[in-house]
Amino acid sequence: MSEANAIGAFCGVTDSHLSPEGRRQVERLFYALQHVKIDRVVSSPLARAQETAKAAVGKRGIPIETLNDLSEVDFGEWENMTFDEIEKADKELFKRFISEDMGFSFPGGESLRGFAARTKKVANVLLKSESSNVVVFSHGGVIRHLLCHYLELPYDKKYIFDIQPGSVATLDFYDGATVLSRLELL
Repeated sequence: MSEANAIGAFCGVTDSHLSPEGRRQVERLFYALQHVKIDRVVSSPLARAQETAKAAVGKRGIPIETLNDLSEVDFGEWENMTFDEIEKADKELFKRFISEDMGFSFPGGESLRGFAARTKKVANVLLKSESSNVVVFSHGGVIRHLLCHYLELPYDKKYIFDIQPGSVATLDFYDGATVLSRLELL
């Protein structure tokens, strides 16, 4: 959990650091991963993901590769605003956002279509990895989109996954099939 998550604010590309609860979640993540075989670690460049990656797997000596496309969506002018503040500021635009209109763009930020294309691109890069056990440190929106991509679900189904800060999602890939074998909050 980042400092922005703690107050319920939209935190996309803002470089928010971990909150005290976030540091406790990372400690639980460290213990959950200590017996997991890890071949490759990739992370969003944002501070909260980098802090999490370093604390969770940094002691293993596995280099942390930064992939810019793992950054959260750019909420533009909505960065660091809460749902209530956004709805009060522009009810019509807020309605378009919650309607899942892929043509929607955050004012001064990223479009949903552009975000989906970016996450699809990084999903394909990760899938082509020569490493068997890849651990990804990213953000709720990115993780939801990656899950939809790998499980062959339309992106408008992304909210069926309750991705909270400190969540772990595990995917197993088989010949042409993907299985979501774990989704839990630590």
